[in-house]
Amino acid sequence: MTKPQISSTRLEWLDMLRVLCAIEIAGHHWLRACMHVNIFSNTELPGMFRNFLWSYKNNNAGQQLITTFPNYLILDNQHTIAAFLTNFTGFLVGFGWEALHVFILMSGFSLSLRLTEYPSKPIKYWQNWYEKRLKRIILPYYFVAFILFAGFLCVYVAVNSINFPLFAPVKMQLQEKIGRSWLEILIGHIFLVDPWASGWSTAYISSAWWFILPLLIAYIAFPIYFKVLTKYGGKIFLAITFLISVSSYFFAKTFSLNENSWNYIILFECFNFTLGIFLGYYYTITKDKKRLQNLLFHPLTTCLGIVLVLAGNLMNWFTISYPFSSLFFTFGLFIVGAKISRYLITVPVIQKLKNVDSYTFYLIHQLIAYLFALVLNYVLRGYTTFFGGILYILTVILATSVFVKFYGKTEKFIASRFQSSQTDG
Repeated sequence: MTKPQISSTRLEWLDMLRVLCAIEIAGHHWLRACMHVNIFSNTELPGMFRNFLWSYKNNNAGQQLITTFPNYLILDNQHTIAAFLTNFTGFLVGFGWEALHVFILMSGFSLSLRLTEYPSKPIKYWQNWYEKRLKRIILPYYFVAFILFAGFLCVYVAVNSINFPLFAPVKMQLQEKIGRSWLEILIGHIFLVDPWASGWSTAYISSAWWFILPLLIAYIAFPIYFKVLTKYGGKIFLAITFLISVSSYFFAKTFSLNENSWNYIILFECFNFTLGIFLGYYYTITKDKKRLQNLLFHPLTTCLGIVLVLAGNLMNWFTISYPFSSLFFTFGLFIVGAKISRYLITVPVIQKLKNVDSYTFYLIHQLIAYLFALVLNYVLRGYTTFFGGILYILTVILATSVFVKFYGKTEKFIASRFQSSQTDG
């Protein structure tokens, strides 16, 4: 079996970029939580354009965005400073959903980073490879889901037992999540599919978990992608996946299909995933790795990344160019994010962020966002989005650290008990 060559130095900027993407995604969900708590809005505008968040997510609405600017930045019940801080937060993390695309590209990059060629004994090699990836994705998910699910039920019982005004909106949100049969909820969360739902899409307690199944599907497909890359070369490989991605986005918009499904990565984001695979493979087989990194961090490359981000977001606003938008802003954000990450790892206070487990962070962040926004709004009012957002992110980072340590100890305990039972047997 051919063993992969391992890079001599760890790419710390890549670790930092993962965490930045996780924070951006959490920030976007924080904004959505604030929006649902009615912290910011402009009721004089049509429903879909009452704040910057709805505007950013309104794909194919470029003309309306232009004509309504800057009215969706003028927020009800917020004076100038509070509105400025709210909109500033929106500018920083309102596009956080795009960080998911960058994470997909990075996943492909990381998976192929240590592979120089297709293994000569693929069955055994890929069997071990799958075991490691499934263990990394599935077990933390079940661990987090079990703990948060139990906590979720405790809160549900509490808000139904106590008549307190603060609990009213929480009760409504919880009822929306648990307004189904327990069997449906359990099967959907255990197997990641819901056979009772249209398209078998599971309505997770934390809606961000929808991404776990597409990620697993992409990991399952990775050996096929890598085989095609090593056999036919990068040009054919990327050309085919480019057509797959553009066609998928085009037909999804034409026929109003749901993009956030199990095939999200292998169809819609196929190009970005395989672009990451190609870049990771090319980086691994290239001897002069320092030159490649210098090229990535070159000022002209950074300028190119900024242009790609701007172009991709403009494409995202118009129907005719929408299918191409992700292909532009994803690679652009990867370039710009890499540059920012390289700088941040030189800052002593911030560099520790690279050690945060981005996957666990992603798993736990969304469930507490709404409750956080609801409670902090009673204290911070118009400043909740900005200052509350900082408290929210710091809390999620702390919770992630606790979860990771608890999970590590639990895993070691189970492993030791299993080993003891094997020895006794």
